[in-house]
Amino acid sequence: MAFDDSSSRFTVEIHRLSFFLKYVILPHIFLALILAFRLPRWTHYVFLACYIYISTFALMSSDKLRTGHAWPDFSMGSSVGTCLFNALHMLVLVDPLKVYRHRRDNPGVEPEGLSWAGRVYWALCATVSLRGIGWNYQMPHIPSAHHTPRGRTRFSLYALRQVLFCVFLVDLAQTILQDPQSPQDLDSELYSLRSLSYPQRVFYTATWFITAYASINACYFTCALVFVGLLGYSEEQDWPPFFGDLTDAYSVRNFWGRTWHQFVRRFCVSPGRKLNQIFGIEPKSVQAALIQLYLAFFISGIVHSLGDLMLGREYVGASLVFFGIQPLAITLEESVKFLLQRYVPDPIRVKTGSTVGYFWVVFWFTVTGPFLIDPAIRAGFNKDRILPYSLVHLVAHIFYPY
Repeated sequence: MAFDDSSSRFTVEIHRLSFFLKYVILPHIFLALILAFRLPRWTHYVFLACYIYISTFALMSSDKLRTGHAWPDFSMGSSVGTCLFNALHMLVLVDPLKVYRHRRDNPGVEPEGLSWAGRVYWALCATVSLRGIGWNYQMPHIPSAHHTPRGRTRFSLYALRQVLFCVFLVDLAQTILQDPQSPQDLDSELYSLRSLSYPQRVFYTATWFITAYASINACYFTCALVFVGLLGYSEEQDWPPFFGDLTDAYSVRNFWGRTWHQFVRRFCVSPGRKLNQIFGIEPKSVQAALIQLYLAFFISGIVHSLGDLMLGREYVGASLVFFGIQPLAITLEESVKFLLQRYVPDPIRVKTGSTVGYFWVVFWFTVTGPFLIDPAIRAGFNKDRILPYSLVHLVAHIFYPY
């Protein structure tokens, strides 16, 4: 049964950990074993079919598996979606042992020549390295790690500062969203961001995005602190910033392709490339670019929609609509860019392009944000908390009691 609101957060996290173990971690291990053993190709399809069946059963039984808390439930469903498409990529669309290489690989030893344990470890690393840091398939536009080496101690302090700052941002953003005076306190079934004044829409849309940004970043730098600072397992160059520079977000394309994280890019782009290859479409043609663009966002929408499904079947489709319409803005941008390059002199484009672009991006997300945020409010994201305790709320209550 799903946990009710009185369930302790500790119980919720134990349940989520159990879910991740069964439907995320163990499948990753089995996937690495299949790749390492170089089993016949048909076994890849069998494993993928079994994984899809088991995951579908889990998601369709979400009434029994959900915790009743919005943030953990959404993360459980979307994580399963991530793993499913990642398995499709690794088992069907590429041959990792033939085409993937890491910078620390011994040039004289192919992955297939490693020991059994070495192959399993190599395959597991390739499977979970979605951004490809240090691999020959590293995603484009990943921020550089650090211009000068910090050393283990200084990097640990840097990571700790990032964690504390992001925890503060999450706390602040969620305190704003839970403020009884905020518009989110209206009837959740009738409420929409579209009912707010435009400045309020910008403010609350930004608050929702900041919550996602800070919570993901806090988890990322916590892992960096553990694996680099505490365990010494990896190097600081293995942990470049998870998000790009906000100053690059002067177009919707740049926001998704440079500023936002690139965690899902590998398995979202590869089906489009494969489709272009099957139909013999020139890789650098306009047709190929459009297929990859629209299919990538469609897959991202499906991944996030599995998170919607974990919340409840009535919420399915919200993420698919939001991510499905993002390519429309990018297509419009590319069309305008083509016309500007053809008819507008360079100096004028340089002076006005970026400034206008920032306003355009803000406008686009305030228009499309309600497709994603309104259902999230109905699901209780604004009432549920990522952090069980709020220092910001405590301080605010002392100085501004209500």
